[in-house]
Amino acid sequence: IKRLLPSEWREWDMFDNIYKLDGVPVVTVQLRYNGWVTEVQDLEKSRQLQKAVGLDNLLYTPDADFSCFSDLALSSPADYYIEGQGSL
Repeated sequence: IKRLLPSEWREWDMFDNIYKLDGVPVVTVQLRYNGWVTEVQDLEKSRQLQKAVGLDNLLYTPDADFSCFSDLALSSPADYYIEGQGSL
């Protein structure tokens, strides 16, 4: 981001503060399941693959090593939904 922002924007604190941030490594893991992960309470719903079902949202907690979950097949179907397959 620091390389993309116009230098003129640094006159505003909210943009200048970006240059005080330190980057940290991040790992992304994508798993494809044979059902819908957010429907584990209802086995029938979790195993049907004709229609994407489940929680269409990003779940986040700062208090866990596994801090973020989004079923990409639901939250970004144009890019990640594959008919006949489950959660990604």
